[in-house]
Amino acid sequence: MNRSCEYFSSNHWQSRLIRHLDAVWDITDLLDRLNLERDREDIIDDHVTESELSRDDLITQPLSETVERAWNLPITLSKGLTIETWKSNRGMSLPDLCPHPAEDGEFCLFHRPVADKDDGQVQAAFTERIAGDGPLQFVGARFGDLELDRKTIEAPTERAIDLRFAGVEGRLGLNQATVAQDIDLRAAEITVPSCTGTTFEGDFTCSEAAFGSATRSGHPDGLTGSEYANSDYYAEFTGDISFTDAEFVGAVDFKYARFGGDTSFNTATFGSVATFNYANFAGQADFMHAIFERKADFSKVAFAEYAIFYATFRQKAVFNYTHFEGQADFWSAVFHDMTDFWVTQFDDDADFRYADFHDYVSIRETSFAGMADFTGVDFYDDVRIDRVQSGSTPITMTDATLSGGHITQPPPGECLFDFECATIGEVRIEGPDPEMLLTDFRFLETDFDGFDFASHRDALGEEWEIHTFVDDRSPSIEELESTYLRAKNGANQVGDSKGASEFFLKEMYYRRQRYAENDARGPWLINWFYYLTCGYGERPLQTVLFSLATIVGFAGLYRLTGLNLTQGQGLLTYLIFSFQSFVTLILGNTKGGQSELVRLLAASEAFVGAFFIALFVFALTRTIHR
Repeated sequence: MNRSCEYFSSNHWQSRLIRHLDAVWDITDLLDRLNLERDREDIIDDHVTESELSRDDLITQPLSETVERAWNLPITLSKGLTIETWKSNRGMSLPDLCPHPAEDGEFCLFHRPVADKDDGQVQAAFTERIAGDGPLQFVGARFGDLELDRKTIEAPTERAIDLRFAGVEGRLGLNQATVAQDIDLRAAEITVPSCTGTTFEGDFTCSEAAFGSATRSGHPDGLTGSEYANSDYYAEFTGDISFTDAEFVGAVDFKYARFGGDTSFNTATFGSVATFNYANFAGQADFMHAIFERKADFSKVAFAEYAIFYATFRQKAVFNYTHFEGQADFWSAVFHDMTDFWVTQFDDDADFRYADFHDYVSIRETSFAGMADFTGVDFYDDVRIDRVQSGSTPITMTDATLSGGHITQPPPGECLFDFECATIGEVRIEGPDPEMLLTDFRFLETDFDGFDFASHRDALGEEWEIHTFVDDRSPSIEELESTYLRAKNGANQVGDSKGASEFFLKEMYYRRQRYAENDARGPWLINWFYYLTCGYGERPLQTVLFSLATIVGFAGLYRLTGLNLTQGQGLLTYLIFSFQSFVTLILGNTKGGQSELVRLLAASEAFVGAFFIALFVFALTRTIHR
C-alpha cells in the first residue's frame, strides 16, 4: 500500500517558505501578521534608532537581515515565518496534504530531490497526470529539466495546473507549446524559462515567481518603502526572457514583475487583460508587433533601457506614472480605445511618429526631457494635453492631425509645440498668460479645420501674428504667405470674419514681400497700390483718406495752372472746385474757357474720383458683410 507523501510537513517545505517570504515580505508585513503587544510603528522606530538605518532602507532590505539585527524584536525568522503564519495571513490556500502517493520513501515522485530521480520519468509522469483524471496540484514540486516543447498541455477538467512554489532547476521548455489550461506559477522558481511561440489559452499567473535564478535577495528596485509595503506580488526574471510569438488567450498578470535582462514580447498576442503595473524592465523591453485585445495597463512601470511599443492596442491603454529612462518607441502604434499618459516621465527621446489614436487621448502632467516626436500622428478623437513639460525642445507635431480637444499650457516657455504642416481642428488652447499663449506654438503652413481664432484674440494681439516662435529659425516669405492663407481659410470656415480679414491682410503683405524678393516690380507695385488705397478691400477708411489726399493734390495743381474761378482765387475755393470735380464728370464753376490742361486735370480727377467712390463702396460693403 502506497504511503502518503509527507512533503508539506518536511523541513524542506518549511525552508522553501522561509526563503520565499524572505524575498517578498518586509518588516511591516511580518509585524502586521503577528499578534504582538507593542505597536508596530514603535518597534520600527526603535529598530531604526538602534541600527542607524533609514526607514526606507529598513523596509527594503531582506527580511532575514532585519530580523537578525533586530535586537528589540521578540521573534526569530524561523519562529515567525511558519507555515501556519503563511496560511492564515496570505490567503493562498496552501495544501496540508500532497495528493500524490509516496511510492518510494517519504516523498512522491514530484517532491523527491532532483538528484534522486530521472528527468524523463518525472516529465512523463507530469504529462500523464495532467492528461488523466488525477489531481493537477504540484505545489512545491521539484524538477530538473521539464521539456514540454511543441506539446499540447490540456486536462479534461477546467481546474488550473497548480505549480505554486514549484522549482525547475534546469530548463522549462515551452517553445511552440500550447498551454490550454489555466496555469498558476505563483512563487515558482524557474532557472531557464523558454517560451518562444508559446500559446497560453488559459490565464497565466506568475506573481511572486522567480525566473532565471533559483534564489533571490533583497526587494524590487525602484520602489520606495511605502510603495513596497503594498507590493506583495511580483515575479522576477533574472536573465533574458523571450515570449516572442507567444499567445496569451487568458488574463496575464505581471504586476510588480522584475525583468533583469532583455525582455521580448515581440509579435505576442494578449487575448485578455494584460497587467504590468509596477513592473521593472532593467534591459530592453520589446513589444514590437504585439497585439493587446483587451486593456493593457503599464501604470508605474519603470523601463531602464530602450522600450519598443510598435504595437496594436484594441482597448484601453494606460501609461500613468510610467517612467521611461531610455528611448521610448511608439512608432506606428495603433490605439483603438482610450489612451492615458498621466504623469508619465520620458528621460530620453519619445518617438510617436505616425501613430494612430482612434479614441480619446489624455497626456497630462507628462514630462519630455528629450525629443518628443509626434510627426504624422493622427488624433481622430479629442486629445487633452494638460501642463506638459518639454523645456526648450519643442514637441514636434509636424504633419499631425488634431481633430479636437484641449491644450492647457504651463507657464510660458515650459512647453513648446511645433505644428508645422499640421492640421488643427476644434482645439482650445488655454494657459496662465493669455497674451503670451501662442508664442509657445509654431504655426507654419498649418491647416486650420475648425480652430476658433475668436477664442484666442488676446493671444493674437493687435498684430494678429501666429508665426512668432521662441526659437531662432527664420521662416521663408513663401512659408509665411502660405501660413496666413491657410489661417484665412480656417477663419472663414468657422465664420470668423474678423480673423479672416486680418489674416488676409497678412497674406497679402507677405505676397508683396515675395514680389520684392523676386524683383517682380509690376506685381509689387499693383499689390502696394491695393494696400495703400483700400487695405486690399479690408480698410474703407484708407480709401477715404486717399480720396481726401487726391482732392487736396488736385486743388494744388489747379492753383498752379492759374485756373479762373468765379468765386475767387482762395485755397478753399480751389478745394471746393477739386471736390466737385472728384465727384462729377462735369467741369466746375469757372470763368470763361479753360485751357486743355485744366480740362484734362478735371477729367482725370473725375475718373479717379469715380474709381475711388466705387472702391469705397466695395470696401465698405465687404467690411459690413464680414
